[in-house]
Amino acid sequence: MRIGILGSGLMGGKLGTIFTRAGHDVVFSYARSPKKLERLARDAGGKARAGSLPEAALNADALLLAVHWSRVDAAGPASCTAGTTRTRKTSRRV
Repeated sequence: MRIGILGSGLMGGKLGTIFTRAGHDVVFSYARSPKKLERLARDAGGKARAGSLPEAALNADALLLAVHWSRVDAAGPASCTAGTTRTRKTSRRV
């Protein structure tokens, strides 16, 4: 499965690594530093790589939106995810 990770913090980094080690193709994206994305991809091993938001969404079977609520609009623009199905799981209480 091809998985795009939008957000490279604790949750995105850890889940992306788990997905990679389970044999999935993972693209890490959206970090303050491109070096962080490269390090995450290198540490995850397998078929992980660093990329931009559009690269993470392109041909992805699944996207993981793993950013703070205040960054949702910046990390998940409609142009990045056009043609894909998005599901968001959150622990935010309403």
